[in-house]
Amino acid sequence: MAGRPKGSRDKRKAFRNALRMELAAAGGDDALRDIVKRLIEHATEGDIAAIREVADRLDGRPREALDMSGGLALSHEEALAQLE
Repeated sequence: MAGRPKGSRDKRKAFRNALRMELAAAGGDDALRDIVKRLIEHATEGDIAAIREVADRLDGRPREALDMSGGLALSHEEALAQLE
């Protein structure tokens, strides 16, 4: 059997679950729309964090850049020579 045992709490999503419960208690979709409106207001006022959040939600978070400037330590031939 894969995954977590049936009936156990999903600890990875405890914050998300609590947030959803509180959001529902605060008015559900109407409360969520109010939050989104405030986020957009902050973004249009130039708040960089809000702008980044809106962009991440619309386009997805950018992938992390990998630094490949160091190159490979060994050439292909050198690596094969070490295996012999």
